[in-house]
Amino acid sequence: AAAAAACASPLLDCLTPDEVARMTAAAAGTRRADAAVAAHAEAVLDHCMRQEDTLGPQVVLDTVLAQQRLVTSLLAGASGGVHARLLALLANICRFTGWMLYNLNDYDGAGYYYGQARAAAHEADDDAMCAMVLANWSQLATWAGDPRLGVEHALGAVAWGQRAGSKILVSYGCDVGARAYAAVVRRSARGERRADHTQAMHSLEQAYRELGQAPDSDPGTGLAYFYDQGQYLATRTWCLLELGDPHLALATASQSLASADPAFVRNVALTRLVLARAYAQMGEPGGACEQITQAADLAGRNNSPRLIRVLTGSRQQLRPWDTSPDVASLDERLRTLGLTA
Repeated sequence: AAAAAACASPLLDCLTPDEVARMTAAAAGTRRADAAVAAHAEAVLDHCMRQEDTLGPQVVLDTVLAQQRLVTSLLAGASGGVHARLLALLANICRFTGWMLYNLNDYDGAGYYYGQARAAAHEADDDAMCAMVLANWSQLATWAGDPRLGVEHALGAVAWGQRAGSKILVSYGCDVGARAYAAVVRRSARGERRADHTQAMHSLEQAYRELGQAPDSDPGTGLAYFYDQGQYLATRTWCLLELGDPHLALATASQSLASADPAFVRNVALTRLVLARAYAQMGEPGGACEQITQAADLAGRNNSPRLIRVLTGSRQQLRPWDTSPDVASLDERLRTLGLTA
């Protein structure tokens, strides 16, 4: 907690006294919100999202909830373009709140805020935001054990991304759709598995094409700022493992880690845990232990409960090798970090 507090920079240090006064007056209702006020509120949200990527949701949740109350109050006195901009910002705040609750393992709370985000995005007529909300919601549904709902949300995300003219958002929608289809395969009747397997791979290929064709000016760049080649390869790794190909998953994970942005600490850690699963399925506990150890070190920086749950689950998969020196060394490291399963 002390390390996180030391890393977190003050959110309003970049504002001049006049700008702080303008924000305060708008929040108090003594002055109408204008484009500058909206821009400052957007900057705070952007800052919080970057901190969550590195440090986890606990560090920024209170600030984001306060921003939600602030923007809701600003909306009451806004009109025209500023009102639409604040409404889209409220949608993004609710979406990000849902994302944080997802990483806190509060799936019901996350679903509630995604619903609030979708309603605000619809009211704002913001197609790109609709796509982003549904893509996040798809990931939640698949992770929570309802991949068919994940498919539905992913298809909606792709449709809204196309309407918004964003190849990045279409790619991200296909990405989460591939995860959903890969999870459906495990629950499909034997005769349907081939079709679901094919659909998962088709979604991965479409995600790859759309991402490669996205221009620098793509309207979804700001929303899906985290989505790049490294993250696409991480999803491909996860899908390949779900579809029963640990050897190819192993090779793909190595490519993902080589191109991953280290600023996205949780994403890198989760990719290492998928890599550990691949090693375990191949009967190589030493490789699995090495990847779990590295993921545990990253969890010391971004200790979101979702990451910790995956990490402890990865350790459980090594039960057949409990008495091996590699697993004993891993357990000692986990105890040192306070991450004992």
